[in-house]
Amino acid sequence: MQRKARPGCAVVLIISFLVMVGVYIFFAGDRIPDLVVLNNTGQKITVSMQEKTTTVDPDSIGELKSPFYDLISIETEKNEKFNYRWVPLQDQKYVKNYCIHLQIEADLKIYVLPFRADRVVEQLPEQPRGYPMEPRKE
Repeated sequence: MQRKARPGCAVVLIISFLVMVGVYIFFAGDRIPDLVVLNNTGQKITVSMQEKTTTVDPDSIGELKSPFYDLISIETEKNEKFNYRWVPLQDQKYVKNYCIHLQIEADLKIYVLPFRADRVVEQLPEQPRGYPMEPRKE
């Protein structure tokens, strides 16, 4: 007696495979980079992305853990609020050890750094398309 293949078995195998791929991607490689913010504005600022917020003293570094990259807000000591639309980076050279380093200057423009920095950078590098990000006053 010959057994017929049941179409349900193929569906179960395909679904199992897709679940395994999803688990691999979730735990292995698609981690959202943290955002490292270097404050070169000369004043204390608060940087926010969605529900993530960090306050950064002048000439200091702050960090946003796994933010949702969309809208960036900066609030100054004078309670002025500025918004920026996140510009996606086309080159992976800007992601170092799961971090993207940004430096905010006195004119509140945001520059991206293609290297890790543990202090404010004196000489800013050439910027990719869309950078520096320009502030829009709220």
